Formats: sequence, C-alpha cells, structure tokens
Amino acid sequence: MKMKFEFEYDGIEKVTVTSKGTDLKIEGWDEEAIKATNVRALRNDGELVLLADDGESILKVPSDAPLSLRVLGGDVEASNCRISEIILNGGDALLNSIKLGTAKVIGGDLKVAFREIDGDVSITVNNGDIMLFLEEDFDVDVKFKAINGSLKLVGLSKEEIQGGMFEINVFLINGDLIIHRGEYENEKLGSRLHLNEGTSYIAAGKDWAEIRIDEMRISAENGKVTIDTGSGKHEVTNPDAFNLIVHGVREIIENYSDDKKRAVKELENLIDDFMEYIG
Repeated sequence: MKMKFEFEYDGIEKVTVTSKGTDLKIEGWDEEAIKATNVRALRNDGELVLLADDGESILKVPSDAPLSLRVLGGDVEASNCRISEIILNGGDALLNSIKLGTAKVIGGDLKVAFREIDGDVSITVNNGDIMLFLEEDFDVDVKFKAINGSLKLVGLSKEEIQGGMFEINVFLINGDLIIHRGEYENEKLGSRLHLNEGTSYIAAGKDWAEIRIDEMRISAENGKVTIDTGSGKHEVTNPDAFNLIVHGVREIIENYSDDKKRAVKELENLIDDFMEYIG
C-alpha cells in the first residue's frame, strides 16, 4: 500500500531525504507544501526527515526549499528544485533545472543541468562520472582536479569555463567530467531501463547510450564507444559502431520496457552484433 501525505512547509527549517535502493522522483512546485507518495516521514520540531525505501516514490516540494539528499543505491530524478547537499553512494542521479550546493559521489553517475548558480558549488566524485550542463549566460569558473580522471568539453573551450563570478569546484577520482554548453535538451538526460534487481541497466538519450552489466560498462558518447571491463578500457572510434550502440539501446528501451526478459535477449543480440562488428 502506498503511503501519501502532505505537510505545510511553514515552520520547516530542514528537509532531509534518504533513498535506499529504490527509485525516487522529486519535483519542485509553486505550492508552499510538501507532498509525497510512498515515502515515510518523521517530523521533529523544525526538521522533516523523509525515507523512500519501498518501490517508486514521488516527492513534491517548494522549488526553493533546501533539500539534503542521500542516495543509497537506486536512481533519483529531481527537477526544478534546490538541493543544498547530495550524497550519492551507488545508483545514479539526474538533476534537471537545479540549484546545487554540495555533491559527493561514492560510486554512481551524476548528471546536473543547472537552473541558476547563486554561490559556489563543490562536487567530489570517487569512482563515477559526472556530466554538467551550463546555460550560455552562466558566469562561472570551473576548477577541476582529478586522480585517474579526465575533463571533456562539448560545445565550449577551457577559456569559456574560467574566470567567472561563481566557482564550480570538481574533484574527481577515477571517472570523467563532461561539460556541455548550450541550450539544454531533455533528451540529453535520456531514458533508463533496469534489467534486474542489481546494477544492470541500459540508458540512452538523443546522441548517447550506456550499457551496464554488473562491472562491465559500454558507453557511447561524443562519437566513440568506450568498453570498460573493470580491469581496463578500450575505445572504438568507428562511427558505424557508435550508431549501432546508440540506436540499438534506444530501440530496446522504446520497444521492450514492459518486457524485461525480451529486453535482455535483445541486448545480448546487440552486444554480439557490436563485438562481431569491431572484430
């Protein structure tokens, strides 16, 4: 049975949200109230503690209410809200049209499309990838440090992410930072299909795709395919191989999202075709 409730936001000073091994959607809205489905709640004086740990949960919050978010496995999608802090420990987070303060990733992938920046942002990633979308007029200075990590720029140069009024500080251990400049497209955040109760899933957007099966990961982005077995990486720059993965994953998500057994079989065929193609 799904639990539903609604709190008036007045008098709540702190909102802490924990998601454990489930899928959570957070939406900002204009109402001065917090509304939730399939979320447990504990209110103590000025603090509201919310727990999502049983099936898909939906949370609506005032768009400027500062949230402290902890993700322990599972996926989180948040839009049009303010996240003062997010800790991602396994799983993935897609943050669309967000005000962000601090992010810490301990395994998992983080994608952020900023709504606006009104102060410095700190992001630490330990074993995971991060993708940032910056609007054309964002006045920011991206400071990047990495141990076994790399920076990729899409639609902009290093000069265009330096010297701004506010700072985005990124420290990366084992992973990639990808920054997009330009008009934001929803397709870039893409669609995702989980294939079992573990870590296996496929995901795709307008011009990218990802396959993750336990420790193995195949990602197609920026015209190339990267195969990561956990013990080493191999890159394929053939455009036909890139298109095969992107279109193949998108078709599986579009056609077989309601039949995971068939989706797994189609994915196996796609991987076989890809491996045969690249020899």
